Amino acid sequence: MKKFYKEASFKEEAGHYLITLDGRTINTPNNNILICPSEQLAAAICAEWNAQEEKIVPDRMPLTQYSYTALDYVPKHRSAIINTMMNFLDTDLVCYRTDEPADLAELQAQHWDPFIYWFEEVFEYKLATTTGLAALKHDEDAHSRAEQHIQQFENDILTIAQSLTATCGSLVMALRFVNDHANAEEMFNAAFVEELHKGRIYDEDRYGIDPNQEKQRNKFMQDIQAARQFLDALKAV
Repeated sequence: MKKFYKEASFKEEAGHYLITLDGRTINTPNNNILICPSEQLAAAICAEWNAQEEKIVPDRMPLTQYSYTALDYVPKHRSAIINTMMNFLDTDLVCYRTDEPADLAELQAQHWDPFIYWFEEVFEYKLATTTGLAALKHDEDAHSRAEQHIQQFENDILTIAQSLTATCGSLVMALRFVNDHANAEEMFNAAFVEELHKGRIYDEDRYGIDPNQEKQRNKFMQDIQAARQFLDALKAV
């Protein structure tokens, strides 16, 4: 879409912040007014709109896209979203390990165990891990406690949590991140354990990263960093 405005700004109204283009409020795709709960998030979204050049490129506006989702989609589909997220717990990435090669097993433990320990500390339940092919089935207590925790999320937080759960294949990773106990580097290392292990074998530091892998890793880091910016701005109320 061709850029049709000169300046994005925001205005406060009843304790919230409305995004405006040349003084006019923006509507989401579902015709909700684009509104933010914090001034910092409003300013960051305005920066995305002001950074657009001749054409508006939605892929370069992740904070705006997260806000659209939180306003348009999540309120109508909370139950389905939470159910889908909970389905990841028994198949969670950090629970499925290898026993060989030994160095890969060590790398998995190094990057995945902190997420297991965090879950145990918060929910008082130690998740099982396996090196076998059979699917795990965690106790109902684990599911119930995690679901009760997720039910308390505001729509904005739930937007990030559901996105990261799907991206990482891990509910545990997503929950630790949105609770501010994992940074972007920890998430990256956990999500790309096997790829990083292969990189060591093929000495990618010397020969370079496969272009497709590099693109995938860069996209992941961009998404994680945008998610962190969104969460930090939300909490700066």
